[in-house]
Amino acid sequence: MPTETKERKQKLEAKIKELQEVFDDFGDAKKQLSTLLKIIHNPGWTTIADWAFVESILNAEKSYAQATLRLNSAFLSAASKVELNPQPLPP
Repeated sequence: MPTETKERKQKLEAKIKELQEVFDDFGDAKKQLSTLLKIIHNPGWTTIADWAFVESILNAEKSYAQATLRLNSAFLSAASKVELNPQPLPP
């Protein structure tokens, strides 16, 4: 394998591992949302502005999370279709 190809694969591997770490943080985000479920019942969470602000953020976060999951699935599906396609040798 040429050095350039090996270096590219190493860079891709590093980026994949970075993304894995980001996805690991989704578990932490889930725990934080459990905390938010408790916080919204505290006094002071009754104004229309509070509800509008939090609802818009939650809608956006949900859309981003769903898009991320769809993109990850599509990316993995496409990557798994890559096959060795040797070119014919010249005569």
